[in-house]
Amino acid sequence: MNCPTLSKRLLKAAELVPPCDVFLDVGTDHAYLPVYLIKKQVCKRAIASDLRKGPLESAERTAQNFGVLPLTDLRLGSGFETVSEGEADAAVVAGMGGVLISELIKTSESTVRQIKTLVLQPMTATYELRKFLYENNFTITDEFLVKEDTKLYHIMTVTSGAPQKQTEAELFMGIHLLNKEKEHYLEYVSRQVKKIKKQIEGLEKSKSPETVNILSEKKKLLCEIENLIGEED
Repeated sequence: MNCPTLSKRLLKAAELVPPCDVFLDVGTDHAYLPVYLIKKQVCKRAIASDLRKGPLESAERTAQNFGVLPLTDLRLGSGFETVSEGEADAAVVAGMGGVLISELIKTSESTVRQIKTLVLQPMTATYELRKFLYENNFTITDEFLVKEDTKLYHIMTVTSGAPQKQTEAELFMGIHLLNKEKEHYLEYVSRQVKKIKKQIEGLEKSKSPETVNILSEKKKLLCEIENLIGEED
């Protein structure tokens, strides 16, 4: 067996990891990604961490089966708490919600800022993750869309440092998904616009006075998004 077979989203995440000494996989599950990167000689060794013992046992079997167990450090713990500052050069957090990813970064912020390249793949709340990164001086250097079956996945590369100024519409849409031709982009835009319109419809049906300001903000955001899309056409 040469390398583990990765899903499309994990394969893209792997492609975004630069050559490094130590790679960290947060929430490793079966450790397919760290084993793949070791076998491809992208990293010299890897830390595979997970909150639960079961996935770590699976990770150990994977590393053993592919002959890289001596180069794979298995660690039980939450998020980035399993590594010390400066220990990892690159890290991937994949398969978690954007809010959880934000919380993990916030909890270990000083450690995360020492990691040169972060590759984040949120399953949900991508906008919330973008906004968190923006407001906490992390820069999204690029973002990609990968489609598996009917689902679109976001995969972004992130570094520590103040980002360029962005509007709410750019944060919602993803500034790196604009300005260039990308596969699945039109489908993504359509989904985002439908999402906002559905929220507006729901708010308009509400009789609560608390929704008035929220409705106004959502309508303003939709207008900004439509103007932004129009500029890119």
